[in-house]
Amino acid sequence: TIDAMPMRCVTANPLHLPAEGLWCAPSFRLNDSPTTSLLEHGATSALGALRIGSLLSGREAARMVKVADGMGFVQPAEDESGDRRNGALSWALHDELCETLSRRIAPHVPRAICAHRHEASAEHREELLRLESLRHMLGGGGGGGGRPWVRRCDGAPEGTYRLAGINARCRLYRYEPDGKDRFAPHYDEVWPGSRLVLAGEGAGAVPAPPPLLEYDGWTYGQGEDGAWAWEPGDRVSHLSLLLYLTDGFGGGETVLLPEGGAAAVHVPPVAGDALCFGQSFSLGRPHVRPSELALLHEGRPCFPLHNPRDAPAPDGAGWAGFGKVASPGARARDGRRGDGRRGGGRAKRAARPQPSGGQTDPADGGRPDGGATPKYVLRSDLLYYLPPPG
Repeated sequence: TIDAMPMRCVTANPLHLPAEGLWCAPSFRLNDSPTTSLLEHGATSALGALRIGSLLSGREAARMVKVADGMGFVQPAEDESGDRRNGALSWALHDELCETLSRRIAPHVPRAICAHRHEASAEHREELLRLESLRHMLGGGGGGGGRPWVRRCDGAPEGTYRLAGINARCRLYRYEPDGKDRFAPHYDEVWPGSRLVLAGEGAGAVPAPPPLLEYDGWTYGQGEDGAWAWEPGDRVSHLSLLLYLTDGFGGGETVLLPEGGAAAVHVPPVAGDALCFGQSFSLGRPHVRPSELALLHEGRPCFPLHNPRDAPAPDGAGWAGFGKVASPGARARDGRRGDGRRGGGRAKRAARPQPSGGQTDPADGGRPDGGATPKYVLRSDLLYYLPPPG
């Protein structure tokens, strides 16, 4: 049985409505108390990616999968680019769910992000960090406990952004374990913050309105120095959050593809764990470089572990035959158009989703148990806000 009944919801801006529609589950709760921690792994950490252990308990992850299956996944339309092939749906998280996840992850992610445009000297970057540390000691820090980032964000407003929490707007992907589903190499782009408004929180209209996903301001100009518009308190994302809901299959890694031809890093999914990495402020503007610490990445197909050759090497060295770095030219943008908006094309109901293969981070082994389990992964954003000057 499903312990939280899914419901359809709407958005205030039709351009933000995914082609397959939008779901919520207002009665879904996270009731366990997992010991969430930052997992130190050299290969992922060197790229600026953050491995978070036990953001969900195994039971919570399994319950989330059940609710998602009740919503129903949709395959991409046949006439779309083919950069993404897996089942997908959009889930808007209610306030309590966002707050629980934000509270668990906050100690392990950057409490602030010092963003600058173009190149900056090492001295200037150190000064940004020093000033942020001073503000934090004086009680002016954000809601997180992790070390702040300094990053080049061309095409974005400069300043020190403070952690606000997890975005309500999420995408959930399902890869069927038949070796076909995948997500081609792409950068994730930033999104404005959002909040799910439930019936009873508004003006009390009769009949009650459907749940509404409201977005913060954060509109941007097309020029390199195009003006941005936002109101105090509006939030924008800086990091992607991939929350793995299943394991027990072969492949299915998230592959991080660093610039300059360095070796790819393969992160195998572990149910309940999460992976965070930087997003880009390019938003389809060809003259704006991907932001520093934004990672080109892909989702590999997965497959059942019917045969010993499918299992990882006992010493964790990884699987042979994978690890080729794909061309950065093959970039999808999480299903968005080049202008940063969600694509519209036709969508069809999934027969079911699909899977991966590759080398693993030497510190990871995965947990294959021989079952033909689909890969489920929830993608959200870590939101930040710019405090008013002074």
